[in-house]
Amino acid sequence: MVNYKASSLIDVPWEILISEMHLQRHCQTVNLFHYTSTETAKKYIIKENEDYLDFQFTKASELLDKNEGKSIIEPYYHACGYLYDKGIINESFYELVRSIKYNDFDVSMNCWVLCFSKNGASSFLKERYAAKKCSIIGITKCFLDDAINEIQESKHSPKISINDLYYSFGNMKNEFVKILKTLFRCYRNDINSGMLTDNANELVRNIISDCLRHYSLCFKDSHYKNEEEVRIIFEPYVDFSKLSLDNDKVCFILDNDRIHMRLDKNKYMYCTSNNIDCTNASDLNNTIISGDAIRKCYNKYAK
Repeated sequence: MVNYKASSLIDVPWEILISEMHLQRHCQTVNLFHYTSTETAKKYIIKENEDYLDFQFTKASELLDKNEGKSIIEPYYHACGYLYDKGIINESFYELVRSIKYNDFDVSMNCWVLCFSKNGASSFLKERYAAKKCSIIGITKCFLDDAINEIQESKHSPKISINDLYYSFGNMKNEFVKILKTLFRCYRNDINSGMLTDNANELVRNIISDCLRHYSLCFKDSHYKNEEEVRIIFEPYVDFSKLSLDNDKVCFILDNDRIHMRLDKNKYMYCTSNNIDCTNASDLNNTIISGDAIRKCYNKYAK
């Protein structure tokens, strides 16, 4: 968790950005694993005649769970109520922040996600997401961190982050408590000093909406904790078709109105395992093959 130091509302977006960077850095996993059906893996991700892996992002509005993102509002409301009950924020500020609804930060607004797991041998994910015949594709994460950080430094870059998911209601509530305490302190300072008097309420709403939009894709019910999910979140904000986001480590492209992440197979592919029978207990519990093994017999598993 990050302790926020801002004294004015105009400083808060940067403070929250620092917190999100902290959340990104918190994902210390060395390797990430993508679960999918064997058919999808062969047809779209590990193409036999291509030297890259092709991962397709999913638009947030098209995620399988249609309640995705909506659960974030509950720990947020609890944080609002907790601060008001403790007398830390006043009634007018409570009414302002409590008035924000899900429609104010709908994640379907141009957000894209790509899902991985920290667990390369999850029977939970094999059964839940990969159908009868499952494939697991492991990639090395350290190169991806460097590549995304490099892209983020470019002018007009979209916002791309790698995030460990929150599965704890309490931890998510505590994060909002810190953010709201900072917002109230800054709000009161700006009002008392005569700064931002006319648009302080609007600025508070915009800051919270941006924050909720991001965290809504980083929080899931504890029921899903066995997924051990890590998400790459892509928020273009600009006309993505005019951007060139690639270097020698990673390439983000727009193809048929879909965002793709292409990774060099030789550089990124840690391991893969195809045709896991999800109806077979031994296949469900076996670990996937090692990176050294896949490099020695790649053609056997990729075809």
